[in-house]
Amino acid sequence: MSRLRKALHILAVAGLAVSCASKPLEYKDADKIAVNPEYEKAIQVKEIKDEPQASASPQPSPSPTPVPKSAIKKKGKKEAAAAPAAPEKRQPTIEDDEGFVGRRPAVDPLRVGEKMTFMMTYFGVSAGDMTLSMKPMVEVNGRKSYHAHVRLKSSDIFSMFYSVDDSADTFIDYETLLPHSFEVNAVESKKLLAVKSVFNWDTMKAWRWEKRVSKEEGEKAKRNDWDLIPYSQNVLSAFWYLRMFKLTPGKTLQFRVADDGKNMVVKVEVVRREKLKTDLGTFDTVVVKPIVEIGGIFQPMGDVYFWMTDDDRKLYVKIEAKIKIGKIIGYLKTLEKGTH
Repeated sequence: MSRLRKALHILAVAGLAVSCASKPLEYKDADKIAVNPEYEKAIQVKEIKDEPQASASPQPSPSPTPVPKSAIKKKGKKEAAAAPAAPEKRQPTIEDDEGFVGRRPAVDPLRVGEKMTFMMTYFGVSAGDMTLSMKPMVEVNGRKSYHAHVRLKSSDIFSMFYSVDDSADTFIDYETLLPHSFEVNAVESKKLLAVKSVFNWDTMKAWRWEKRVSKEEGEKAKRNDWDLIPYSQNVLSAFWYLRMFKLTPGKTLQFRVADDGKNMVVKVEVVRREKLKTDLGTFDTVVVKPIVEIGGIFQPMGDVYFWMTDDDRKLYVKIEAKIKIGKIIGYLKTLEKGTH
């Protein structure tokens, strides 16, 4: 199973498998599991005070992505009068560029304070809640960045069988839309898990560190370092990055994702438009289906679908994933659209 598939299943509460345990795993050094000095040194996060909020209306076109100095040629006398070159296609060229100016979208779909909470069901029974939220902007290593957050918590009934209280965070550069980091903290009946991952775009290197504690195997840690391919997302930032694209039925979008030593391409089929009735009202939506390609080979993911609002925001309103046994469905429970 690919790492991206695991991330999708995490987002769909696939980790809520039935077990005999009924409370979080107890461990005397639980507060030390997530400590990683190298990560704290590599990712310096500061609050941005008095940050103006994003607007729902179209924004002024951002400046094009700067051209590397090594690519700029000095003009001779004959070259000075030459016609200006046509603008270069948005990078990377495997991505669709409709609606973009350089790396930025003409209209930013993300809002500080937005929060989508889903009731996750398994075999028709409520397994817990999943919340996708956008926290206040921060500076990461001196660069303005989005702070995307996911929280999974099992319901009281499901916690009688298996308890889950997981969170994941990623920081995404505002200008380049590239992730700085990825972090997971999981507290479950059978395990405690901490994951730290850093994407260094200056050195084009990434690393992922994981520490896991379980009753069966005790405490284990591992690390993986690898070379990044330009313009790669991580397994969490991908869910927000997808919202940057124009979701036109019939299109197949694609972008790169890197995780735990693997460089992948995610292809997203924009399947159809659909009017979706929910407890919060009726939404005009676009249905999309992701496919993962590793090393040029498509990886089976089962049937995973997302329903997203058919507007500039592209908010998630329903999630459906078939797994080995049964189907997990996330129904939108509450929605906060964030500041405008």
